[in-house]
Parts: sequence; C-alpha cells; structure tokens
Amino acid sequence: MSEKESNDVEFGTSAMKFWGLKNDPFKPTPLNFKNPLHYEYFVKTRTINALKDVKKQFLADSDSRIILLLGSRGTGKTTSMKYLSSIMSKEDEGAAFIECSINANLDDFRKTVHWSIFKAMRTYLIKNNKLTNEQMSYLYKISFQDNVIAIEDGIEQLSEIVCSHYTKRILFLDNLDKATDTNLFQTIQKYFRTQQMFYEKLLEMDNIYIIIALLPIFRDLLTNQEVNFLAGNVIRVRPWTETELDSLFKRRLKASFIKKMKEKENENEDPEKENEKDLLRLNNIIETKARTLIYLNNDYNPRWALLAFKKVLTRYYEIYLYKKANESVPKYKSNTKLDNPDGVDTLKEPLVTHRFCHTFSREVQATKNQPIPKIDFDIVDVYGRNKFKNAYNKIKNILLQFKDVRLEIIETMIEVHSHEEIQDQLSLNKLMGIGMIQRSQDRYIFTPDVTRLFDYLYDGVNKNYSYLRYYFVHYLT
Repeated sequence: MSEKESNDVEFGTSAMKFWGLKNDPFKPTPLNFKNPLHYEYFVKTRTINALKDVKKQFLADSDSRIILLLGSRGTGKTTSMKYLSSIMSKEDEGAAFIECSINANLDDFRKTVHWSIFKAMRTYLIKNNKLTNEQMSYLYKISFQDNVIAIEDGIEQLSEIVCSHYTKRILFLDNLDKATDTNLFQTIQKYFRTQQMFYEKLLEMDNIYIIIALLPIFRDLLTNQEVNFLAGNVIRVRPWTETELDSLFKRRLKASFIKKMKEKENENEDPEKENEKDLLRLNNIIETKARTLIYLNNDYNPRWALLAFKKVLTRYYEIYLYKKANESVPKYKSNTKLDNPDGVDTLKEPLVTHRFCHTFSREVQATKNQPIPKIDFDIVDVYGRNKFKNAYNKIKNILLQFKDVRLEIIETMIEVHSHEEIQDQLSLNKLMGIGMIQRSQDRYIFTPDVTRLFDYLYDGVNKNYSYLRYYFVHYLT
C-alpha cells in the first residue's frame, strides 16, 4: 500500500449522520459499473471523450495496435477503461474486453506478468461459457506448470479461442507499474525490450487492441528505437479540471445523501416529494473557495481530493462536537486560536469555509506532503500585470473571450511551456491566431513577451503548475 493510500481515515457513523449521509461517498476505489450506483458517481471527463474516439476507431477498422494509457495514480485510468468496457458490451456483442490486473513480481517479472494475462483470458472465457471440456482440461494442466514457455503457449491457445468467438478484442493491462521498487523503471523497460516478439505475435491477429496503463514517466522509456512498436499510440489522462472535480464531489454526495421528506401540511401533499432546500444543501457543504483549495493541494487528483474531503468533513464534525461540549475553544498544534471557526457553530447549515481549510491545512492534503505554500497571488498578479502588460492582456483577453473553453486553453498554454505534446488542437489554433504561440522546428513555443510573463508567473507560484492553473482561473477570468 502506498503512503498516500495509508492516509485514509474512517468516516464514522456519527459523522455521516451529522452530514446527512447514509454511507461513505469518498471511498477512492475504481468504479466497475456493475453496481448501478457507480453510474451516479461517474464523471465524463475529457479522457473519457478521448477513449470514446478510440472506441469508434476500434469498432470501425481491422487494424491491431498497442496503445499506452498514461496517467498518474488515482486519475481514473482503470475507471475509464471499465466504462469503455461497459458501453462496448452494450453496443457490440461481438467485442471482447479482457481486463488483466497485473500482479507482478520484480524477481520474475516476465513469468508473473504473463501468468496474469493467461489467468485473465482464461477467466473471461470461462465466465462467458466459451471453453469446451477438452480445452478446460488442457488449460487446467498449464495452470500447474511453473514454466513461462508453457504459460505463453497457453496464452497463444487462449488468443485463438478468443478470436474464434469474438470479432473485436481489447486486452487491457492494468497495474503493471504498481510495484514499489527502485528498479521498477529499468525492469519494465527491459521487459518490453525483450518481449517484443510476444506482443507482436498477439498483434498478428486482426482487430485486437492491447491497451497498457502506465505512469507518465514511462512514455520516454518505452517510445524509443529499441521498443518502437509502442511509439505513437498514446492517450494521456488529462489533469482534472475544477468543474470535473466539482461534479465528482456533488455526484458522490448526492448519491449518498439521506433525502429528507417534507412534512405533510395537508392530505393532498405528496409525502415522497423531495425537500428542495435540503437538496440544495449539497452545494453548500464546502464553499467554492474551500473546494478549490483542496483540489489545488492535491494536484487536482480525484483520488486524493476525495480522501481530503473526508478528512476535512471529519475534522469539522470533531470541532463541532467540541464547541458543543465546551465553552472555550482549544489551541491546536498550529497555535491558531479558533475564536469562531466559520460555520462550525452554525447548526442549521454547516458549511466548511476557505478559512477553516486554511486553519486545518493538514486535513486539506490527503498526503503527508509539506505544508501548504503561502503564496501571495495578489502580489504575483499586480507585478505581472504591470511589468508584462501586453502579454498579460493577451492571456486575459483570450480567456475572457473563450470563457467556455478557458480550461482547455490554460492546459494548452501549460503544455507549451512544459514542452509536452499538445492535446487540444482547437485551443492551439486560438492561441496561434492571436499571435501568442508560434511554431519552432519540432515544437510550439510562446512569443518572447509571453514567454517572459509565463516564466515569471511559474517562478512566482513556486514552479507548480497546479497553482498556476488556480491563478489563471481565479485572477484572469
């Protein structure tokens, strides 16, 4: 278990009752869509839209290919693929989606990875009643052999059986990079360099996509001359926006909220009708600025943001109980005296405020990172606005002019500054159209005036792109 995951806290029954929740809505487990509730939790992010394009291409052509799905842990790679599986099963009965959660051992990486693939393919076919008794017997014998060659022969046999029953095939390899070891990067690079023939044999079949979920750092390791069969087929899980995270937060709460009923004022009133005021309370549990602070300090990662929400709501409830039982307010380790934490003693409408989150900064972070940096955005803004006036106005004007897609424009500017691959061509065209970006050899760069402003802003927010996103959203739009 990673350090981040070990920081999870229990959301007690009394705390859930205080917030009007019937269960814990902040469990950071991937959705599987077998539970109807998971559709209520689901947020269609920009990554989901990108995967829909992959699905269309997959269903339309007969090419086989390997695709890298790159994203940090907790950003929704597994959930995105499970959603893709759920919609594909409804749209095309001839499509097989085989999910393989790798349980790799670095001491024998090849054998443990291939054993995981063998087991996933066999389980899928058994579940769908696609194996004869003879085939079951053959595969059963292989499962007892401690021999990687026999396992790979079994995978070849399973692939042929899959092809005989399904016209389209997706093999999704997940958790390949879950092992925590200093040699993990070298091990994975060596594995793909030496196992090209294994994957090329799988790709000999028509209509098969092998989608491999990995951390972003592996892209440069795998798309080089030695393993060039992986090059060029990459989907990057985009950072979540505030709008997407807000939607996730509200959906989670709404699905777990105990809906109170109106008291019958007369016999004609429907007792099942929801109290609109109580439903609106969903949006007022944590105020907008407080939510932004939580997103910001968890790198816009949905998994860590959910855990931070739980920590904040739990601490808020604890302070509420203390204030209810005591006349004085204690001093905390931060030496901050809470004369009246905003909203804590408001019994009718509890509201976690920006001030409360700043006071309890440890709860705002799901990880054991450094304390929240004290950045004075006002000073950064005033100096930047005056020192780089023309470039400042260019950025502000385009964000205001195209407010509906301002988040995509911000992401494109960050991609240009960090020399990453541009994901949104429409935003790039808009930025080039007003003369902010130009083509230079094999990449896009800012014009000199915009470069100077961007470098200044980046330095001013401690070289943190998450803080830079916050600045653009809250100061320039």
